[in-house]
Amino acid sequence: MASEESTQVDALMMEPISKLSMLLTGFSIFWRFVSIFINWSLAYEYWMEEAYGYCGWTVGSILVPMTVTSVIYIHTLKAGHSGEKRILERGVYSNIVISYLFRDVYALNYALKYTEAKRRDDQQEEIRYYQKLTTEECNVSFVRLFDSFLESAPQKILQLVIVLRSIKDFTCNLLII
Repeated sequence: MASEESTQVDALMMEPISKLSMLLTGFSIFWRFVSIFINWSLAYEYWMEEAYGYCGWTVGSILVPMTVTSVIYIHTLKAGHSGEKRILERGVYSNIVISYLFRDVYALNYALKYTEAKRRDDQQEEIRYYQKLTTEECNVSFVRLFDSFLESAPQKILQLVIVLRSIKDFTCNLLII
């Protein structure tokens, strides 16, 4: 088994990638899908309750961040030439959906390939995948800043509207009684 020691190559200090780090990335991927499922379920629930405004707001708070962050992510990949091949081989819509759903998968893939190269003691591949991993993690972290703001701000506004409307209804009912 490969050692968990730092490796220094030129000016690059390669810290070992722990199994915990890869496990947490896997959890991040899993929870992203859970979050998407919950949001779409909420939109469906609003639709079934005929609360079309809430449904539209929820769908908008899913689709707008998905599109904006995917465009930012794709632009970041193109600017760094790190994902140009995987971008050019797909269409526009699949780029948006795939980059939204699977951005963490690329980082996990590079971490696994790095670990495999370290196990084989292949220094060149180890350096290559480590650099790809760090670049991918930087790109994903940058996009997460936009993602967290663009997703949470509309949802918080919707929650406030729902609470304020229900308080108004609750207050009116108390005054009648």
